[in-house]
Amino acid sequence: MYVIYLINAGSCLNKRPTYKIIILSMLWIIALGFSGRAQQNLINPDFRRAKMDTFQTHSDKIVYKVQAVVHKQNLLGKLLKKIWVDAKPPGYAPPLPPDANCLVQDSFCNSYIKTITIKVLSPFGPAIDQPYDKPLNWLERRGNDLHYDTRDWVVRADLLFKEGDKLNPYKLAESERLLRQNSFITDARMVVNTSGLCPDSVEIVVIILDVFSINGAGGAAIPITNATASLNDNNFLGLGHNFQNQVWYDPAWPGDYKYSGSYTVPQIGHTYITGQTYYSTGDNNERHGFLFTKPFATPTMKWAGGLGADWEDNPYSIPLSDTQNLTGQQKYRVYDGWLARSFTARGALNDEGPVPQFILAGRITNTKFEEGPFGQTPLADNFQSQTLYLASAAFSFRSYVKDRYVFAFGKTEDIPVGHLLLFTAGYQDAQLYSRYYMGAKWSFSMMRTLFGYFYGSLETGGYEYEHQWQEVISTAQILYFTNLVPIHKWKLRQYILNRYSEGYNLMPGQVIAENSPSSYGIRGLNIMLPATQKFVTNYEADLFSPRDVLGFETVGVLFADFELLGAPGSSLSNSILYQGYGIGVRFKNEHLIFNTLQFSFAWYPQATIIAAREFGFQSTQSPYYQFQDFQFSQPYTVSF
Repeated sequence: MYVIYLINAGSCLNKRPTYKIIILSMLWIIALGFSGRAQQNLINPDFRRAKMDTFQTHSDKIVYKVQAVVHKQNLLGKLLKKIWVDAKPPGYAPPLPPDANCLVQDSFCNSYIKTITIKVLSPFGPAIDQPYDKPLNWLERRGNDLHYDTRDWVVRADLLFKEGDKLNPYKLAESERLLRQNSFITDARMVVNTSGLCPDSVEIVVIILDVFSINGAGGAAIPITNATASLNDNNFLGLGHNFQNQVWYDPAWPGDYKYSGSYTVPQIGHTYITGQTYYSTGDNNERHGFLFTKPFATPTMKWAGGLGADWEDNPYSIPLSDTQNLTGQQKYRVYDGWLARSFTARGALNDEGPVPQFILAGRITNTKFEEGPFGQTPLADNFQSQTLYLASAAFSFRSYVKDRYVFAFGKTEDIPVGHLLLFTAGYQDAQLYSRYYMGAKWSFSMMRTLFGYFYGSLETGGYEYEHQWQEVISTAQILYFTNLVPIHKWKLRQYILNRYSEGYNLMPGQVIAENSPSSYGIRGLNIMLPATQKFVTNYEADLFSPRDVLGFETVGVLFADFELLGAPGSSLSNSILYQGYGIGVRFKNEHLIFNTLQFSFAWYPQATIIAAREFGFQSTQSPYYQFQDFQFSQPYTVSF
């Protein structure tokens, strides 16, 4: 982690010659007259734009503003470009320091926070490293008009410090990371400003760049035989609340309509508790419930927990023979609650940096079936009322490294580094039988300057009943990606992901369901084959373009996927090696809430074996790779 510090020009900064400052000042005055787009002041007249690798003087501010004019496509910009030498254009983004303490000066350690200033940047125009930029066109200006800026108190709720506290670089860096975790914020920066303040006082400037949070879609067949529409807002009225709505229409369905909606409050007050309520109905399905959770948002937190309730009414269809199915409705409710306590080593100062944590947790889940095929099928145990008691003990250490162009398109990303050792024991008290549960997990990751990033995990868990193990599921995963390799103005990064899953002595009908072209196997290939073993290798090379298209960053994608599926009673050695090779383009506008779009063309050599197309053109919105954090969530049982 790192923190940016701004100090007076007279302290430890190199001053520019006076005549250069005068010339640059004159150029700036002329530029304002020609451009008609005066840059706004973010905080106060003494505030300077914060670059990520250096301090800045008042003259640096003038230099930056002239640079902004030079890079504009107007008459003055073209004239200045002939004589201006630009070593670091406005789009320049130097490498991010990995540690928050690397820019900490001893003189700041004894300072106190006098004021906290919140500055929210609108989605279009400014960037987190170019806060003076303005919207470029009418469309961007109208987009900002439609957007509700995040309220100041919403930002303050994520801060781990307050006015009057002693300056703590670790808490500043953690607060910055917590802000970036919000889906309605593109990026965040913490700036320490000492200008015009007492020697032992500082001003903390919190700069966030909002996402344009409103999105929706709609479509209909012509003539109108079916239709769909959605309207969502990840920052409802600037409150940070998430409001999701989607409706489907099809006369072929019972009731004609389907609806799904949810409302989420990411933080209630300053408690770090998230509250959510949801409802969906249609096609003989109905589900509603609520959930409150408080995670270990930072390693400094001592308590975590959750409480929720879920009611469902769904149809079921169970095959009794090759020609007969058992159908009906299943109604059940689930009540779930858990609580966890974190302990640190005696004498460890967990407010000054990440420290190892020892965590104890307990969970109770009660499932009550009101309707179902009780006793009518071998699968009746899947419909039995039960209470599951779980207890976990975990050892965790986690920190975060900042980087760019990993899974996002230029914004700051927090890469989790650390390890997690977890043991879980439990007891399932069910109607038909009772049994014990045991599970364990070990995961770790590391990031090295010359090596890149490596993540590995091993996990297993199962039930013991009458001295026999049942439903034993084991998984393993390895993720590696290289450092970012510059190729002229382009950037290249490569990824490889290996995943293995295996089930032993599973219940009837319990298999790895390969029934959709999801991101968990071969991209774009629909394999209708149940399995109890699975091994997947995915390779991908991403080439990040230096230019955007209408605000959308573009990435060239080259991928190769390989998958082995072991059917029940068989093994992977007897399986066919399914393959997929493809090339495509990925688009993402980090200022919009819309998912990443990818269009790719793929070739599947074994497609004829599973009655699929040999060549395919598909689009997807789901992320393929993602980070696995070392944050303890809650006790759970291992699943596929």
